[in-house]
Amino acid sequence: MAKVTAELLEKLQARGDAQVHLIVRTTGDSSQYVALLAERGIEVRQRFRLTRRLAIQGPAIACLSLVDEPWIEVLEEDRPVHTWEG
Repeated sequence: MAKVTAELLEKLQARGDAQVHLIVRTTGDSSQYVALLAERGIEVRQRFRLTRRLAIQGPAIACLSLVDEPWIEVLEEDRPVHTWEG
C-alpha cells in the first residue's frame, strides 16, 4: 500500500502555500511527532491515540515533505463526514 495516493500527491504539489487538512498515521506514539510537525509550520488539530493518527493543518508544501518521513505510515485528506438521514 502506498503512503499517499497519486491524487493527493498532485493536489499537494499544486497547492503550494495554501492550507490543507490531512490525517496522518504514524509509527509508534503519535504524540512524539507533534513538535517535529510544529517546526515545519504544521499544526496538530487533534490526536487519535488508539489509531496513531493525527489531524493536521498546514501549508501544502510543508505537508508534502512528510511523504518521505519514515515515521509516517499513511497520509490522507481530512474530509468531512456526513451521516445518512433516514
